[in-house]
This record gives sequence, structure tokens and C-alpha cells, in this order.
Amino acid sequence: MTFYTNSKDVKVVINSLTSLEVEPFDKHVPESREVDLVLLDHDFFYADNEHTVHAFNVFVRRPDWGGLILERMKTSHRVFLFERYWHQVRYDQAEHAFQFTPCSKPVLDARHTCLIHQTDNDFLMYEEREALKELLEPFIVGDKLATRLVGEQVRWVKTHYQELCLKMARLTLDMKEQKVAMEQLIKEWNEIKSQVEDEEPRGCTFCTTV
Repeated sequence: MTFYTNSKDVKVVINSLTSLEVEPFDKHVPESREVDLVLLDHDFFYADNEHTVHAFNVFVRRPDWGGLILERMKTSHRVFLFERYWHQVRYDQAEHAFQFTPCSKPVLDARHTCLIHQTDNDFLMYEEREALKELLEPFIVGDKLATRLVGEQVRWVKTHYQELCLKMARLTLDMKEQKVAMEQLIKEWNEIKSQVEDEEPRGCTFCTTV
């Protein structure tokens, strides 16, 4: 998975936590619709409920979103805005408006490209930094698993996720088989133990009455 960002701070965070590739916006950005767009903006508007904003008002509020970002907001597979809370953004073409719906932390699709746009591209707010770390958590875990399974840090591409999933599936199957075998051994041990106890001679008890 490749990340694109306009923020040096975002790039530093991603590179410090994962082995994922991070490219600047000034390089080639894929034209594919298989893109997850993440907007980090601590001062766009504050609302923790669902609301709709006309595309023109979005442009007035954020002129720097004109062009690439607004177009991507309309065409990307999924769009998320983080402003204290996560919102999923959907474009209503008939109304020329964006609908902002509160949502839980997004789970990025490893098969897609991810664009992360930060409004203040020189400085990440604390909440934005923590949200970014949570967003990257599956990749951080993936890196650790890959290091254990492959024996070295890997450069993530689509096939690596597939290979990792296959190895995890095989490990899970092996663990299940080992569990079944262990349960069978315990059952056999208990049966043998029970037979031995049954075959042991019973001692005689003499009772003496005074």
C-alpha cells in the first residue's frame, strides 16, 4: 500500500511506525478510484452529528482544497475527515453537496492507495497525531507479524498481505490440529490412569472394637 501526503509531519509519523511507502502529492497520484482519502483538519467545522454542506461552501471554507482534493472527495472510493472525531464523507451529485456522517475509526483497504491531506501541513495537532497512529495500527501489527514470520522487515506490497494472511491461516490451522492432538492425548492419559486405578488391589481394613 502506498500513502501520499502533503504533510512532512504525517510522513515522519508513518515512516517512524511502519515500513509503508510515503510519496508527496507533487509526484504521480493514481487516477484509479481505488483510493481512500483521509482529511486531517482541526478547524474545518465542529459538529458531532450528521450534516450536509454544499460543495461551494466547502470550497469557500477551504480554498486550498480546490482542484485535486475536492475532485478526490467526489470520486474516491471512501473519504474520511478527522476533526476531533471521525466523519465519513459522501458526495451527493444531484445536490452538489457533501454529507458528513460521524463514524468509528476507519479501517483502510490494503489494496487501495491512501491520500492523507493535512490542512496545516507543517504541524500535526496532538489529536491528529493520535488519530493517525490509530489509523496505522493494523499496519504496525502487520509489520511485527511479518518480521516474525518472514524473519526480516518487509516492504509492503499487495502480495505481502496475501502471503501474510496465508501464513497466519496455516499457523491457525496448525494450532487447531495441535489442540485436537493434545486433547486426544489428555483423554487417552485419563483413560489409562483410570484403568490403572481400577486394577490396583484394594487394601484390607481391620476394625478393632475395644
